[in-house]
Amino acid sequence: MVRVIGSGLDSQLHREARERALNIVMEARDEAEHILREAEADAEVQRRSILQRSEATLADRERQALAQARLTAQQQTVRRHQDVLDALWDRAAERLRALAEGSDDARRRTIAHLIVDAAAQLAGRDWRLQLAVAAHDRPLVTLRFLDDLHETLARYGVEEVELLDDDLPAMGGVVAHKLGSREMVDNSWDERLAVARRILRDEVERILEDAREPEPATSTGREGGRRE
Repeated sequence: MVRVIGSGLDSQLHREARERALNIVMEARDEAEHILREAEADAEVQRRSILQRSEATLADRERQALAQARLTAQQQTVRRHQDVLDALWDRAAERLRALAEGSDDARRRTIAHLIVDAAAQLAGRDWRLQLAVAAHDRPLVTLRFLDDLHETLARYGVEEVELLDDDLPAMGGVVAHKLGSREMVDNSWDERLAVARRILRDEVERILEDAREPEPATSTGREGGRRE
């Protein structure tokens, strides 16, 4: 998978996503089994109370009760899935904020990496790079800092780098523009977190879906099997 956050956070998020997803599947499965057991008991009570009615009416009541139980279990599972994702995003955002508030040297290395990454994506011949950074990072992006990057950026055709006056409204990172075109790369932490969220959301949903087992069969034998 493409690294979208860096600093080892990608693999850590993946590991946490899988662990949390598998845990939530087990919890949701136990809850679903509990709900279905209660539904079966309720169906048995109804069966005894309406023995005088036709078999067709009894079967219809059972189907309705079990359908409602499945719906309740599914709704709880969806809520738990969202809780997993929300917890992951909150932890990732906290770690990115800590990274954005780290030491000057660490932030300089990160900014340099993001600038080079953006230049590689915008690579061309003889072009001018415009950069926007967050207000608290501006003191770090000095002329000497940019001069130190000149040789590396030149490999991607960058002739000159300009730091824009407008501050970037983000936790940190950079947004890079190629002067004279509409090409740009948003390497802000906020955007990278959003990209990671989209990627991990799909992966967590796949893990949860793959780990889900068929529902337990009912005692009547009429219902059961895999959830629709």
